[in-house]
Amino acid sequence: MYHKLLYSFQFTPSSNPRTATKQKQRFERSVRRVLKDENINPGGTSSTSTKLAAARKRKFLFLDSQKLRPRVKHLHYKKSGLIPDQDDYNARILLMIVQN
Repeated sequence: MYHKLLYSFQFTPSSNPRTATKQKQRFERSVRRVLKDENINPGGTSSTSTKLAAARKRKFLFLDSQKLRPRVKHLHYKKSGLIPDQDDYNARILLMIVQN
């Protein structure tokens, strides 16, 4: 299947101070919105791994060390969840096996 690779996050606000302030506020609001869905076990504490899992779920980058591989949405997938068969697609497909 086709995936895009999102990596090397850099936050570069505008040189205009008023615009930069608004951009920082908007980014911080987005981070709060994404981390609101952080799943913490009862009696546990928030950690970097739980924050990264919440960000991965929402396809959101906020650290420069993060990497995401979301699916390309404009492609039409046949038989989702199975190993793709070349006969089902007009374009050449590449099979990538990702191990956890």
